Amino acid sequence: MVSFLLLFLFLFITITVSTTPQLVYSLYFGDTINIIESNKSSLLPSPQLAATEAGNVYVVWVDKNILYFKSSHDNGSKFDTPIILSKNVNLTSSPQLAATEAGNVYVVWIDKKNNSTFGGDTDIVFKWSKDAGKTFKSKKLSRGLSASSLSPQLAATEAGNVYVVWSNNQTNFKEILGNNAIFGETIKISNNTDSAYPQLAVTEDGNVYLTWVGNKHNTETEKVLYFKRISNFLFD
Repeated sequence: MVSFLLLFLFLFITITVSTTPQLVYSLYFGDTINIIESNKSSLLPSPQLAATEAGNVYVVWVDKNILYFKSSHDNGSKFDTPIILSKNVNLTSSPQLAATEAGNVYVVWIDKKNNSTFGGDTDIVFKWSKDAGKTFKSKKLSRGLSASSLSPQLAATEAGNVYVVWSNNQTNFKEILGNNAIFGETIKISNNTDSAYPQLAVTEDGNVYLTWVGNKHNTETEKVLYFKRISNFLFD
């Protein structure tokens, strides 16, 4: 009789524990906010978005050759008045955007050239903010490029270092060191004269990783995806 009661108690506890309701957490979707309204033919499919753990959210987009920037400092609940970063954007480029927890915001894009001093028809423009997008400074990273230049890419670290790559026949790399915006020399990464579609990623300990597409041994018969690591200012 005792063994029967013990067995019954064991089964009761087992069934009770195994069927205890589990908590289910559902996602909360906030309200949809209109960032901008525009004629369908003028608003290009080129918005870029960046966000930080502190709740800062940044958006850039192109509308009628104008590059706009908007920021939110409350996790996207509301956005500040848009800032115009450029009125001369090349429509073949989408802008690129990065941000850090320290309030640094970086934007790079291809601008249509506004003078003939440097040759080609496009410039690569870089803007940065140290106050979470309230004000920006600007510098042209390269001038007078050909129209075949592809969109630049950028990545940033919390230490304030920024890295930019772009393709203008060859893959070009530039480093902007620290919050004082010390601009390094432009370095040609590839020997290929047809390299394109560069991408990069960085880590806080100083490693930079690059990929790009180019012809194998400068031939036109085979494409290769190349990879390169830069570590402590050394190129592997």
